[in-house]
Amino acid sequence: MRRHNTTNGMTLIEVLVVMVVLVVGIFAAVRLFPPGLLTIKQTQEQTMAQRLATEELDRWEAHTANLPSGVIGIAPVQVGSGYAYSYVSNIPPWDLTDFTSAPYGVDPYFISDINRIRRIIGETIKIPVPTPTVAGSGSIYTVMEGPIFYNPNDPNSDQELSITGSPLARSVQSSANLPVVGRPGAYAIDYAGNAIAFYPLPYSRNYTLTISYYDNNGQVLTLPPQTIFVPPGNTVIGPVWQPLPNLPTGAIGWAPESDVVARKFDYLGDIQDGTALPFSPLDPYQYKLLQSNDGPYANIGILVFNPIGYNRNEPSATGPVPLVAHIDYTVWDWHIIRDDRTMPADPPYTVDLTLNHLKKIGEIQGDNTPYEGLFRDTQVPVDMMIYNLNTGERIPPTDYTVDYRNGVVQFNNSFGNSHAGATFRFFYEAHGAWGVQIQKAYGVYTRAFNPNAPNQLPATGLVYDQYFVGNGTVGSPTRLYFPICDAGKTIVLNNFYYKVSGQTTPVHGQNQAFQINSNPALFESIGPNGSPLTWIDLTSQYPNATGWDFSSVGAAAIGVQGVSFEVRVIWSDGADIDQSSNPPTINWHWHHYELNTFLTRTTN
Repeated sequence: MRRHNTTNGMTLIEVLVVMVVLVVGIFAAVRLFPPGLLTIKQTQEQTMAQRLATEELDRWEAHTANLPSGVIGIAPVQVGSGYAYSYVSNIPPWDLTDFTSAPYGVDPYFISDINRIRRIIGETIKIPVPTPTVAGSGSIYTVMEGPIFYNPNDPNSDQELSITGSPLARSVQSSANLPVVGRPGAYAIDYAGNAIAFYPLPYSRNYTLTISYYDNNGQVLTLPPQTIFVPPGNTVIGPVWQPLPNLPTGAIGWAPESDVVARKFDYLGDIQDGTALPFSPLDPYQYKLLQSNDGPYANIGILVFNPIGYNRNEPSATGPVPLVAHIDYTVWDWHIIRDDRTMPADPPYTVDLTLNHLKKIGEIQGDNTPYEGLFRDTQVPVDMMIYNLNTGERIPPTDYTVDYRNGVVQFNNSFGNSHAGATFRFFYEAHGAWGVQIQKAYGVYTRAFNPNAPNQLPATGLVYDQYFVGNGTVGSPTRLYFPICDAGKTIVLNNFYYKVSGQTTPVHGQNQAFQINSNPALFESIGPNGSPLTWIDLTSQYPNATGWDFSSVGAAAIGVQGVSFEVRVIWSDGADIDQSSNPPTINWHWHHYELNTFLTRTTN
């Protein structure tokens, strides 16, 4: 009997049908991957942003004694044939404007996005314990947010990096008589006689003076900080009068009790390049820079103070206080990341940085330009800097290698063995234009007013450390007004007085926190030339309040204190580049993450 094979094959058409079905299924599945990968990428970025913000906040919480008075916006102004940076108060905290051009030859990078707000005012340090340096004993301090902008050849360099002591005690006297100044922490002033006097000491000194004056319209204006040189004196002869700075043209006199005088720390030079002068055995108000500039204008910001200042008490307006330095400086670039890390106790001496995909010299960045290094300078092509925070020593690249992709630094065993447990600061940048910025409500605000018309704003408006009391003529009678740089920040009124509907006796409030309005739609255009101001309102906490009261103590508020502190992290997933413009217009796609808390300065 014949057997038949009944196995059937697949026709070509059936094969093609199956392939089409598979391809459609595969494409359908593949379409699910990009959103998933994007979600993973966004989650990773958020995690890194949170880690950066948390580490920065932890750093400041561990150094609240160094907390600055404020962080201020800056803008370039022409000075002769060059420029300098002036303080500005009209930049809201969230402004990430990017500039393609800037006046006076300024690199627009340094006034764009988070670099618009980068002036540190009053970072405070008690003179540290002396340690050995390459030029003898000194008290080393590394500023918290270096590198800093510093031009040693600029006659205004003391305004770029300015260090002062505590304010001196004021005594108003007549220059028709010999001045009476009984101690180094005091001074005498005669407003009408245009004179000032200091306690005599056997060495010369410089003081910084901030003082206001009345213009011919009765407005109160404030001079930029002035330097007063005091030559060596004779304690037998006693203090002598010397002139105040000249009143500006058109001014009709100084504003009494508007002056603040503090001793300046004198700059003695650069230790690294060998130009530094020796410290005085008598005068503690001296400092040097440990490291030379990286390029023309950037310095890492390692200060070396005269070691005799350690554990020294100085007289001040409030009595004897430890010698402290109040440091004003301009952050070079918030996009330079600062990681503080401790060397492992045992090998391998590997340090993981917060970010990965670090920028390496020559690599192409998000704006299609090659990376030129931390200082945007082809003459100083450095993409990683590491410093020992205890000694200020810069670690040579021969002692470590960098895994740029994974953000890992590997130290050689010899270096690691000799520095186990030491703390280092790592400076680098990462692809994605990552940046970490701090913002802070100003430490203490003062009331701004026109002395000839107290219900009016000053003609110059409000600056970063001022507020204005609304009165119904200008602004709401229940509001305190602030410049828009303070939008969203939190202040505390230590003592304040207000009126209540249907009640004749004013109410005394204490220690009440208010958040300054952050909604631009609610800004009020009541400043000079209709400039906008923001505000706090009594009725947000006290609905029955009808206005501020001056009858009780002559002031609506005593002690207006800023308490909020914010760490802001930004990053970008790319940029749109318009090549049709010259130079090309770059529009970054910014993401941001904020971490807010309350911080106030503590004592050491």
